[in-house]
Parts: sequence; C-alpha cells; structure tokens
Amino acid sequence: MHAIAYIFNLWSTNWQYSALSIHTNSIVVYHGIKKTVICSIANKLLRKIILAAIAHDIIISVKWILGNLNSLANTLSRF
Repeated sequence: MHAIAYIFNLWSTNWQYSALSIHTNSIVVYHGIKKTVICSIANKLLRKIILAAIAHDIIISVKWILGNLNSLANTLSRF
C-alpha cells in the first residue's frame, strides 16, 4: 500500500481524467481498493489514495495476480 500511495503522491496530478489499472499480489491491497476500506493502519494510506483519485477524477481498477505469477510486483515489492 505504501508504494501505491507514494506513486499517487507523485503522479496523481498528471493522471487527471485518466483510468489507472493496479496489478497487485497482495490480497489485502486488492480487497482494500475494491471495497475502499481496510481494517488496519493502512486504511489511512488507502484513504489518501481514494481522495487523490476523486480529486483528480481518476478511475481505479485493481487486479489481483497470484504472487508467483506476478513477477513485476514481486520485484517491486523487494525495494
């Protein structure tokens, strides 16, 4: 969730009126974005992402990919 929040902080103004597709290997992130709520501390980050998306009219779609099949997410999550 931190990576998504960080990217939104940097790029959301450039993505205004766009559609964004997020591929994740985290089932928690997937359900959080899908339902717009997470019952944890990460809910604050999710709320920032959702508010930025609303403010910039960004449509978010999310797709969960099984961890071992999502090599890009696995690589990025190591940083």
